[in-house]
Amino acid sequence: MNPDYFLFDHQALERGERPVVLHELPYADTTHLPPDRLEAWVAEGQAVEFGHSLDDQIGGQIAAGFVIAGFYEDHWDSEATPLDRFMPTSMATLAISALQDPLN
Repeated sequence: MNPDYFLFDHQALERGERPVVLHELPYADTTHLPPDRLEAWVAEGQAVEFGHSLDDQIGGQIAAGFVIAGFYEDHWDSEATPLDRFMPTSMATLAISALQDPLN
């Protein structure tokens, strides 16, 4: 997931409001949501989300001994999130272990 996804109030976006930065990064539901909203969220069986920085995501792969051999961004769809209209909401890396011989 693109970490920028977590900057915005998605409930406001779903009401048709323009994107407004609400949260700082890195993001975690457990620390950014008010306790009552988090409790209701969990009671509904919703997943608790975390938005890590690109340094944590990509830098962490490199620090673990991977070589980044590819990078891809993708859009979700406007029904999943109105934010899709403004930016790619998903991303992926192709990470290859630099610690093993690729021929074995």
